[in-house]
Amino acid sequence: MAAVDCSTRVGFASAAAPTAWSGGVSGRSVTDWLPPYDSPVLDPKTGKFTKAWYRFFRELGNRVGGAAGPSITQVVTTVAETQQQVANNTVFTAQAVDYAASVAATAEATAQVAQNNGLSGAGSIPPTGNRPNYQVQ
Repeated sequence: MAAVDCSTRVGFASAAAPTAWSGGVSGRSVTDWLPPYDSPVLDPKTGKFTKAWYRFFRELGNRVGGAAGPSITQVVTTVAETQQQVANNTVFTAQAVDYAASVAATAEATAQVAQNNGLSGAGSIPPTGNRPNYQVQ
């Protein structure tokens, strides 16, 4: 009988090459855009924003689309229209599920009548499968 030897080896491999999804060869430029908690918003001497807060507001503006970004009114309107469309689709889906259930019940009853009365071809009607219990909320 041959001897059996079990061993476990653990290792770690790392690739240092840049990946395509990381934005190319050069590293990302990371700027700390959050101002320190103790940084004043306005410079008391000039009355202007401090550099940290200016950088914060500039970055915040860029993240919401800058000057070409949508206004708050446009965002609110889009959200309201989307919510209305979702509500309409939910109602339509519930109606479609009800209709499909009624069609399935009708087909099942028709097949049962044909089989009970011994109509020709009634034996070739495939049995209905289990209907999934779809519930639209």
